[in-house]
Amino acid sequence: MPTNHSKLGLNDVLTLVFELSNDGIVLARKNIVIAANHRFAAICGYESQALPGMTIQQLIPALYDSDINSRTGQQPDNLDNRCNLDLAVQTLNGKLLPVKVSCGQIVDAGKTADLIFVSELCPRPSTAEELRKARQMESIAALSGGIAHDYNNLLTAIIGNISMVQSYLDQDDIIFRLLQEAHEASQVAKALTQKLITFSRGGAPVKETSDIAGLVKSATEFTLSGSNIKSQYHLSKDLFLVDIDKTQMGQAIYNLVMNARESMPDGGILAVTAENIQTAAGATDLKPGRYIRLSFSDQGVGIPPQNLDKIFDPYFSTKERGTQKGMGLGLSICHSIITQHNGRMQIESAVGTGSTVHIYLPASDDKLPESAPPDQDTPAEPVMGSGRILVMDDEERIIRLATLILARLGYEADFARHGDEALSMYAKAMASGRPFDAVILDLTVRGGMGGEETMQKLLEMDPAVKGIVSSGYSDSPVMTDHLKYGFKDVIIKPYSLFEMSDKLARVIDG
Repeated sequence: MPTNHSKLGLNDVLTLVFELSNDGIVLARKNIVIAANHRFAAICGYESQALPGMTIQQLIPALYDSDINSRTGQQPDNLDNRCNLDLAVQTLNGKLLPVKVSCGQIVDAGKTADLIFVSELCPRPSTAEELRKARQMESIAALSGGIAHDYNNLLTAIIGNISMVQSYLDQDDIIFRLLQEAHEASQVAKALTQKLITFSRGGAPVKETSDIAGLVKSATEFTLSGSNIKSQYHLSKDLFLVDIDKTQMGQAIYNLVMNARESMPDGGILAVTAENIQTAAGATDLKPGRYIRLSFSDQGVGIPPQNLDKIFDPYFSTKERGTQKGMGLGLSICHSIITQHNGRMQIESAVGTGSTVHIYLPASDDKLPESAPPDQDTPAEPVMGSGRILVMDDEERIIRLATLILARLGYEADFARHGDEALSMYAKAMASGRPFDAVILDLTVRGGMGGEETMQKLLEMDPAVKGIVSSGYSDSPVMTDHLKYGFKDVIIKPYSLFEMSDKLARVIDG
């Protein structure tokens, strides 16, 4: 019996292809979107119903570019049989997301429509060795996240108790000054936890559009201070802007420059270059687009060829083990930071001549943000208050510390060790006519409901609840966008009595 080869109608395509595909799919006619699946909407950041009526140029700007047309031999209104094009989708938040695009055409009700498949570009390990390294990095990330969480809780107890004692002393007292030195040393330890968090999944960069030239110079000068190494700068005046986490990028530059410094024990010159580059398809292993290239060239001992493919491995080091050297995390951390910024690192080296590290960072399409007013400083004296505070934390040290801090500040405190207990205590307080004036919720609770879920349930119980979220993971989405999750403010571990007093005063008194 002959098979019926009738063309699929639009409804058939929607049923068989749209809902079963792992790729984004768009149907368009005369450059106008007439349908798109949920996967494409997710890639773009739009709701599915918002896409019909938009133009292809709005969503995949380069698909009709004359350069694409000349390379494929197609006319601007003909997208038939274009395969595996490396382009970019314009997302709802204005960012360009690299994707791979393939196009074809179908006939529906006698009319031709463009069928466009879009898949995200996600680098995957291509060899057994790369897979081994990827798994090793995942293990280090998980370990680092756990260490950072515990370390921040310990530091909270240290810094909090130091500030408690200081609150009873005059600032001219010798004991106050000695405690201040201990406090400053603890702040250095706090910075070290951020290096661990960079490896963990909680260390995703919080990016802002920036001019990187000043950061490069200041981080380099800081790292070389006190050494016998001179720096030479060749920084283009018209550098592209980049979207970066300044703290993380400063740390990456510090690690690179420190590595160069240690390779030149007898002194030398470190040449630092920053320039704009434009890559075309197939020209390099970078995706086509605009980049900033940072280059750090030293005159050190160089890296043996057999070690070049190991230098980004965690704990790999050619230096002797000992204080402040030989731990092998500097370049691994740097590589992690650059990768999380969608960048690339390359190293050129010759034994006895020196090494050059190249960093490629995608250029931003945004403008510099307007200067915001500086944050209000933490007060030199604690802000006293009154009222009932509910604190949820699973760490006994933190509970003991918070008890002392809140009592010192004039508050009455109650404590819960997980979300269910916090909800029960809050409900009882409301029913008794003595509700809590604020709640401080730890974001991460082992074996129980954490701060995010607890806050959502508290808001259902009492829409006027005043919540403060607390965590050592300052880069968590809940911490960086706390208002979206219903919190009034954040307090980052480790914190002091002065910071706690300031936060409570702002939240309770407005």
